Amino acid sequence: MEGNHWMGMAILDSTGSLAEFACEVEITECERLPDGHFYIKIESCWRFRIIRSWDQDGYHVAEVEWIQDI
Repeated sequence: MEGNHWMGMAILDSTGSLAEFACEVEITECERLPDGHFYIKIESCWRFRIIRSWDQDGYHVAEVEWIQDI
């Protein structure tokens, strides 16, 4: 894990599409496992609404709108 430790975390809704709302998270711990997978510990920070999404270089990416929580 080099560089930025921030990412968006979203779930799939009942139709298999990305849910409308998601959360930006910070990776606070990261351990590479022998099989190449990672164990990560995250902390949620900000909510956002997904305006549109697409696949790019094997990743889901999105245009988002930040939510102002009170």
